[in-house]
Amino acid sequence: MEPWPRPTTSTSATCERPLTGTPPTSASRWRKNSLTLLSPPTGGVFRNQPSHLHQVYPEEPLHAEQRFLSWFYDTILSARADYRVTWYMSWSPCFECAEEVVSFLGEHENVSLSISASRLYKRDDQGQQEGLRLLDQAGAEVAMMSPEDFEYCWDNFVDNRGMSFWYWKGIRRNYHALDDELKEILWTHQCALRLPVLALEGGRHSVQPKRTSERCLPGSPGPRGHPLRGLPRRPRAEPGTPSTSGPDTGSSLLFTCDLQQAAEGSPLSRKAEPALGTMAGSKLPWKEGYPPKPWPRNPMQKLHADYFNFHFTNELTPKGRNGCYICYEVRGNHSPIPLARGVFENQFYPKKRLHTEICFLNWFKESPLEKTPGPGEQYDITWYMSWSPCVECAKQVAEFLNTHKHVRLRITFSRLYHSKKQEYRQGLRSLAGAGAEVAVMSPKNIKYCWNNFVDKRRWSSWYWPDIHINYDALHKTLTEILRPRMDKDIFIENFGPQMPHETYLCYEVEQPEGDSGIPEDQLKGFLRNQGADTPEETRHAELCFLDRIRSWGLDRNEHYSITVFISWSPCPDCALSLVGFLRENSLVSLRIFAARIHSYIEGYEDGLRQLKAAVAQISIMDIPEYKRCWDTFVDHQGRPFEPGDDLCAHIRKESQMLDNILKGSGK
Repeated sequence: MEPWPRPTTSTSATCERPLTGTPPTSASRWRKNSLTLLSPPTGGVFRNQPSHLHQVYPEEPLHAEQRFLSWFYDTILSARADYRVTWYMSWSPCFECAEEVVSFLGEHENVSLSISASRLYKRDDQGQQEGLRLLDQAGAEVAMMSPEDFEYCWDNFVDNRGMSFWYWKGIRRNYHALDDELKEILWTHQCALRLPVLALEGGRHSVQPKRTSERCLPGSPGPRGHPLRGLPRRPRAEPGTPSTSGPDTGSSLLFTCDLQQAAEGSPLSRKAEPALGTMAGSKLPWKEGYPPKPWPRNPMQKLHADYFNFHFTNELTPKGRNGCYICYEVRGNHSPIPLARGVFENQFYPKKRLHTEICFLNWFKESPLEKTPGPGEQYDITWYMSWSPCVECAKQVAEFLNTHKHVRLRITFSRLYHSKKQEYRQGLRSLAGAGAEVAVMSPKNIKYCWNNFVDKRRWSSWYWPDIHINYDALHKTLTEILRPRMDKDIFIENFGPQMPHETYLCYEVEQPEGDSGIPEDQLKGFLRNQGADTPEETRHAELCFLDRIRSWGLDRNEHYSITVFISWSPCPDCALSLVGFLRENSLVSLRIFAARIHSYIEGYEDGLRQLKAAVAQISIMDIPEYKRCWDTFVDHQGRPFEPGDDLCAHIRKESQMLDNILKGSGK
């Protein structure tokens, strides 16, 4: 019978070197196996070294976790490199193995570990539960394997001979039940310590302990304040003695081991290709100075610091930012702390290509949060995105919000995606119309992401040149995009040659350079008269506009230019009010373009002449003004303005009438 002295490597290795031979053994507690292997693999399989084989294979029984640690220490580990290790296990670790892993992580802070288990080992045993909590407190990500994880393992670790993964009956129901049980195990310890909780992260539960000198943990802090250094360790079993703390046979461990930062001379730095995680056979171009990282599964708990700096910079026209990331938080109205927090990225090979927004929606729809909301539960979701949503994603997110009224979404992004294309602008407006709060990430938002979503080891701070200048420019562009627009049918009906029953007024204001007295979202806009079909007091559109101007508190020592496009020319009373305003504000210039003459009230001619005498410019709207209004104030959804022959005839008629009035010759 052949023993199992080395891992079975999968075909997902991205770089290999010749056979290294058997490494020398050591007295170190991690060097228990002598291994011969191809190094470095990106994935492989370990199983228990069962006790019933100790006569055939004369070494002490070892669990799969212990065998991995022994192999990893002897053949891969270097103090000058960072590693991200992922385990997919048939059983969750026993208490003894959990202690071994905790001690290993405490001594090697350059190793991060994610553990996904198919089943909970002796889940009712308090000792085994404590082992899981120790792992969680040591910084390991502890989770149950989701159906997607099983499919990933089938595709990457199993000799499946071309067969697709067959989902077992009840696989998702069992996953949610086990996931809830694991959450309860970890939550018990979190509540006892009164620590900030990240209760659900796509099936990953973790605690961010407060870094204080007093800790509610057994043992004293060890070197550099690691929370679990100094814990008493359970003595190892003597060679040949069966272990009683875990499964003796039938436990397997599938792993991926990804180098995060290769150091010169380390085993993984030889012939290192810019490969992306476990993407077998895929060689993609890489950016100079942009160190390759493995692509972890969605969602991630943290984002690499250099990835954040590269993808979230708010440069107006950056190059090479082809991916998109979402740092998300989910909060409930019954809890002051986030229910979930993490990072999503675009999904690609080997899965179906999906944008990061859709990855989040799919995850949220399948999460226990969405499946079992409490009575009256309202979810507040915040997205911090590297790019604003594309057209299709905006459409799907808007549809999601329209069908999930108990979800409120705030979207902030570092940069605008295709901000000059009308269809992308319309996508952002559709999000706002569906109730989403849409904004550009401010420097304060970026700092919040850095502190809460970034694995910033060895990075003390961040700063991007022109971060405030870029934010102001992006914010101004977004404000213009989201400014309310008039429905195209309303514009055609009220500004066309027909005779409307309402008055609409569109305006633009140019204020002095450096003057921020007028709110940015009110520099352009439109309003209508308050009439019989509104609950407000009857009031003409011109008077409503003057009320808005007075609310700005204009500096009477500064020059302002105001352009008005109105569907009816001012009546005599409104004309007198405008004349009074111009006399009070002598440095304000006013231009009025009317679609037609309001000739149904006696004295309208005198009102128009007084406006002209007050140095107000008044004209009939011509085709250039119609196009300007159409492009600036109308939600035309990409359609160009197309004037008809009847409009041209209407313009000629009204222009002649106004010319006669201003010359004093009547109609």
